[in-house]
Amino acid sequence: MPTLTVCSPLGMAGALSIRPHVGVGLAAIVLGRAPGEVARDLSTRPEVAWVAPSQPLEATNREHEALLAKSGYVAPVATASGSLALGRRVSLPLDLKPMGVPCARIDVVPGAPLALVDARVVDDQGVVLASGEASSSVTIFACADGNVQLELETRGRPGPFRVTVRPERWKDPSFGAHPLAASRMLARAATGPAMLFDGRETAVRELSLAADRVVSWMESIPAGRCLQATVGVEGNGAGVEIRAFEGADSEVDRSEATYAASIRPCAAAGAARSVRIEARASAGRTNAILGERVTGKD
Repeated sequence: MPTLTVCSPLGMAGALSIRPHVGVGLAAIVLGRAPGEVARDLSTRPEVAWVAPSQPLEATNREHEALLAKSGYVAPVATASGSLALGRRVSLPLDLKPMGVPCARIDVVPGAPLALVDARVVDDQGVVLASGEASSSVTIFACADGNVQLELETRGRPGPFRVTVRPERWKDPSFGAHPLAASRMLARAATGPAMLFDGRETAVRELSLAADRVVSWMESIPAGRCLQATVGVEGNGAGVEIRAFEGADSEVDRSEATYAASIRPCAAAGAARSVRIEARASAGRTNAILGERVTGKD
């Protein structure tokens, strides 16, 4: 059965057109809607039709910087600008040592008509420390202490871009021990097109996960609040699963994906809630970074 996933960072109107290749007959059309972050939990890579905004670079960058400043981020400590062309990769050297924090936030802001940007950070040995892609702005979290390369490509349309680098506010020593897992956790925990964090961070756990062993612990959720638990993995294993239970076996939330997964159990307004969090690898063994944040209810 053919499927199509359409994603857009902006509200949009559109039309779905369907026709048969041969013959005639009846067809059932099933439509669903979900937050954009759901696409990051899919274990298989879907065919996605992305819709990109069209604004000049200066206007896009001005809006992006204003939003980050409002969210408490400091001004960028490094910037770069350029242009991307189809079939050509651009590499930018970055020195992350002056950040003085485990991870840096790197934003790639496009200007019209640039669309479908792919970004990754590699170290001197070519090891990938962080990666991401989006129809418009791309945010990646690079956890490194030294010189790295930011590699950029466009897979849609060419156009201008601006790169900003600033210290990431969420800090923990374990981020540097497992940089790729930390990068994946941070990217999955961030929400919305601007990739911002809700609520306040409460704990970070460094885990060793295996398919034949469940790691679990208890958490208390304050009344009227939610606990967002996000895990990112690295290593030779494949996939990660995280679940939340109330009592012995009453499942309240679950998420499974290839590199990072997130759950968000909530407590009612009148009382706190105790849940058991379980995490395991889908196959093999992986190193994991799990970050927890307490957020408000939607």
